[in-house]
Amino acid sequence: MDDCARGFRIGETLLPWGTRFEEPAERPCSTAYGFAALYVQLSAADIGRPVTTAAYELSSVSPPKTVFTELVKRLGPPTEIDRSEEESGIGSPDTVVLYASWERGNHSIALSLYGAPRPSDHGDGIGKLYVSWTDLAAAAAPFVAAWRAASDAVARAADATEGEPAIFTVAWPIFDQADAPEAADSRALTTPRLLETPKVVADRLGNDSFAIWQGDGAWHLSHGRATVVLDNVPVQILAFAPARGGGYAAIEVGSWSVRDEYGSHAMTDAAALLGRMPGLTLERHEGHDV
Repeated sequence: MDDCARGFRIGETLLPWGTRFEEPAERPCSTAYGFAALYVQLSAADIGRPVTTAAYELSSVSPPKTVFTELVKRLGPPTEIDRSEEESGIGSPDTVVLYASWERGNHSIALSLYGAPRPSDHGDGIGKLYVSWTDLAAAAAPFVAAWRAASDAVARAADATEGEPAIFTVAWPIFDQADAPEAADSRALTTPRLLETPKVVADRLGNDSFAIWQGDGAWHLSHGRATVVLDNVPVQILAFAPARGGGYAAIEVGSWSVRDEYGSHAMTDAAALLGRMPGLTLERHEGHDV
């Protein structure tokens, strides 16, 4: 499995890290690094982003203990291993009874084994073998420049605007001030619509406030750590009354979100302002916090 540093395999074909699929989904795969397989599930951080994990469903043709023993022979002792001590998990296809991982320089290999063969449309599986690209900087490198350019454009729009942002204060913290802001390469790879909040806006916000503002012909939603441009994207307005949970109100645009207590005047006022914007689609969701 030395070539895992260079890429992942679908059958006997080695695909280099950085490979992108229009839809990185489930694909036929009968073999995975010498083990009989049923299929491979490819995962990427976002649409248009490179595959970062290939998860191979292993066929019940291979005994679970044999697979684990063979991986230890090839890779050495696992970096991490977790065995289920719950007797109820033994004999259950819905339980993972062993998880082991091997960390390498730019990739990791992991194995999860079920308590019993798990049926699927492709056959019975005993577990999954994961091969993952863990070099975040390398995976994000092709996208960082575009993300920075988009953030710079938003900053210029904020500097040039003459109007005042509408600022809303909530009771619940929007982010933990003790946590470092998300790195640019992580944003560029996983949440490219979340741009850096312009300094002139961020300076007016704490971790309990957010802003709606207009600049360069577009409306924006900002909190102190992230900004999203409201262009051809629906805004989700949520209001869930207390039930088993305490209830909450929220505004979400993709990965951007703020939450507050149910009945929050700030959230109601912000939703009303968003509702008056021409061409903006609001999708309202109401119910109980169960």
